[in-house]
Amino acid sequence: MNNSKFKLSIVLPLCLLIYLAVLAYLGFDTFKAGKFLKYFGIIAGGLIVIVLLHVVLRKKEKMREKYRDSETQQYGTYNDNDDERKD
Repeated sequence: MNNSKFKLSIVLPLCLLIYLAVLAYLGFDTFKAGKFLKYFGIIAGGLIVIVLLHVVLRKKEKMREKYRDSETQQYGTYNDNDDERKD
């Protein structure tokens, strides 16, 4: 993957984290009402899901890069073939 592009394993969890922060702000009335366990439980559950999503997407990206590297080494690239034709 090109380094200038944003990776999905970063962008998607970041968007979900912003969404969770907005929901935590909107649900602050629940905290004020004395339902501490419910408020922090929902936030903790959301954070766990976001972290797990990041780990799974990161692992998927690494596997894709590993496969792409091994395929390039095995078969070569079109540029390698072009160099041979010039000789």
